Amino acid sequence: MARKKDDACKEAKALIGRLDAWLKKNRPDFYGCLQPGASEKQLDTLEARIGFDLPAMFRELYRWRNGQDAGGEPFQNNRHWMDLDDIERTWAELTGMQEGGEWEEQQWWGVGWVPFLHNGAGDHICVDLQGSFTGDVGQVIEFWHDDDTRHILAPSLTAWLENFLDGLEAGCWKLDKDGNFAEADDAPALPIITGSAKTPPLESMKKPKPRKKPEFRHHADAEAIANSPESANLEVLDLDWKEIGPPGAEALA
Repeated sequence: MARKKDDACKEAKALIGRLDAWLKKNRPDFYGCLQPGASEKQLDTLEARIGFDLPAMFRELYRWRNGQDAGGEPFQNNRHWMDLDDIERTWAELTGMQEGGEWEEQQWWGVGWVPFLHNGAGDHICVDLQGSFTGDVGQVIEFWHDDDTRHILAPSLTAWLENFLDGLEAGCWKLDKDGNFAEADDAPALPIITGSAKTPPLESMKKPKPRKKPEFRHHADAEAIANSPESANLEVLDLDWKEIGPPGAEALA
C-alpha cells in the first residue's frame, strides 16, 4: 500500500512539473496570478471538514499552488481554479442546500463532491470522492446548478490533468476572443459517460454480481457500453470529449 501511494505521489509530481513548465513559458500572466502552495495543515483541515480522504494528486496539486487570485485569466475554458478556502465555503453551502432539501432529486449534489474549478455562475468541476453513478471513487464530475446532467469527465484527477496537459503541449488550447482558455474545435473527441440527478444512488441499486468498473471506451463501443450491466443506471451521450482513456487508446478524428 505504501509503495502504491509513493508511486501515485511521484506520478503527481511529474505531471505538476510539466504543468509548471508549460504555464511559466506559455501563459506568464496566468502563472503570475497563481497563489503559493497550501500547507499540510490547510489540506488536513479541508479533509476533516468534508469527511473524505483527499487523493494524492489533489494534495500534490495544492501543495504546488493553492489555486489562483480572483480576477485573473481562467484556468480552463471559462473556469477559474479555486483555493482551499473557496472550496470549503462552496462545499459547505451546496452540502447545506442538499441536506436542507433545496433540491428534490437526491443526486443533484453529493457530499463527497469537492469543487476545484468554477465558472462564476454556480457551476463547478469536482473530484467525486463518493464514486457517484459508477462506483469509481476519485473520478472528475461536472456539477451544473440548473441542470441535472452530470458528465463524468475522467476516471481520476490524475487522468484529467494528464489529458489536459497533453492538449496543452499539443497546442490544442488557447485564449479566445472572449478571454476564455478554450480547446480547439478540431481536437480529438470521444463520447462521455454521464449520470443524472434522477439516477438512483449506488446503495439502492440491486446487482446480482459485483459491479465491474465501467471503462472509457472508443466511440465504436458506445452500443456495448449502453447494453452492459454496469451501465443500467448510466446514460451514454455522443458528445465531444477529448480522450483520457487507458494508455494506447487512439483519439478519434
